[in-house]
Amino acid sequence: MTNHDDTSNNIIENIISASEDAEFYLSEDVFDQSGNKLLGKGYKITRKIKDKLISRVLKKPLETSITSIPSLTVDVLYTEANALIKDNPFLQNFNPEIQLDVYAIKELELAPLASLLLTVQRTNRMEAFQHTLFMTLIARLIAKKLNFDSSQIYDLTIACLLHDIGELYCVIPHTQNLSLEQWRSIMTHPIIGSTVVRQHMQYSANVSAAILEHHERNDGSGYPNHISAEEGTDIGKVMIVAEAFSGMARRDYNARNLFTTLKLVCHDFPSAPYNALVDLLLSVADYENVKESNPILDQLLTQLKNIEEIIEQLKPLKTKNSEHFQLSNYLIVRLKKICQIIYVSGLTDCIDLGLWEQIKLDKEINQELFITISEVEWKMKDVLRDISLRIVKDDIRVSDELLAIIQRMKGNDETVAIA
Repeated sequence: MTNHDDTSNNIIENIISASEDAEFYLSEDVFDQSGNKLLGKGYKITRKIKDKLISRVLKKPLETSITSIPSLTVDVLYTEANALIKDNPFLQNFNPEIQLDVYAIKELELAPLASLLLTVQRTNRMEAFQHTLFMTLIARLIAKKLNFDSSQIYDLTIACLLHDIGELYCVIPHTQNLSLEQWRSIMTHPIIGSTVVRQHMQYSANVSAAILEHHERNDGSGYPNHISAEEGTDIGKVMIVAEAFSGMARRDYNARNLFTTLKLVCHDFPSAPYNALVDLLLSVADYENVKESNPILDQLLTQLKNIEEIIEQLKPLKTKNSEHFQLSNYLIVRLKKICQIIYVSGLTDCIDLGLWEQIKLDKEINQELFITISEVEWKMKDVLRDISLRIVKDDIRVSDELLAIIQRMKGNDETVAIA
């Protein structure tokens, strides 16, 4: 897990960065572990605070003693959620029901630290803040579809709003080319966020538990605990689906494209909230027109052929005497699931039926296949990242043969480092 001193430095750096657009003050006196007063209530947060507190062990985390002016209130959340819907045609499909969810935000009680961290997120990372709001609204729609009671929906709403606060304690580079160490840091954010909520906010235990679970997947390939998503809490299951869907929606897919993407990854997610989300999409009356795209059939077939060949290359390594048995077996399982995404598209069945030319000429089918390609590429990147982290974590000595296979999987992708 990320070093405690690193997380403390990262959150203070984020607060200092946000102080360029908002003012932050100490809401109470700050003491060291021995009870010595270091700074007084009302002290303005600037970069100098790090010099004053360097090498000092505080009685409690500094961020728990900081407030902002202006602070992020439920009224601000209400305004921002309304603005998000106004600018998002997809969310407008769920009017007027979604307006009830926006109004319900006004009834929340934000803990002081929750308000501070959301202020910092909104100031420093507006895209992440808008992702949080989008996810929250979608999660509430799913929860109502599943007949959650008011207490569950309240906890779900709080958990969604705070699900990514752990990222403020990590270093988030402004690049897609992340090192393994950077990925390992980012993958701790559910643990950090859950711990912060549990230790410093008076919310239900369901909230911190769900935050911990929001990146898990059915096959155990998620993080941080690699459990099956179906084993999670009811609130956590909804968050898993809503969080992933929010990420899909940020790729600017229209309703039809989103529905197609969901079909391709159905096995990743808990069934009840997944089915509820599918029902929500089906309830949208008018799908937008599918954008024109070029035939991409050859590209998808090439992807499939490449993955199937990699699986065959891995099989000789999957012997009980091989030091790479577990690693090779894990790779084969993950790659077969990626092949399944292509099979689900119906592509191979259509070719078997002699419909090659019809597929190439059908714009709608080509658009769906384009989405499939994007999903396959994303899944391959995820497998590469996961396998590299496993190699580093378990200090596995990689043979030249296995390294060549991993390099083939990587291809020209420079966004994933190989251990």
